[in-house]
Amino acid sequence: MHSAPLFRERENRYEQSTLAGCEKRFREGM
Repeated sequence: MHSAPLFRERENRYEQSTLAGCEKRFREGM
């Protein structure tokens, strides 16, 4: 139960990093 918030935080961080990576790749592709 205690790991739930941590997992969620890590998931959000992963989502942000992937979003940033996609944005960077998209800008480089332009």
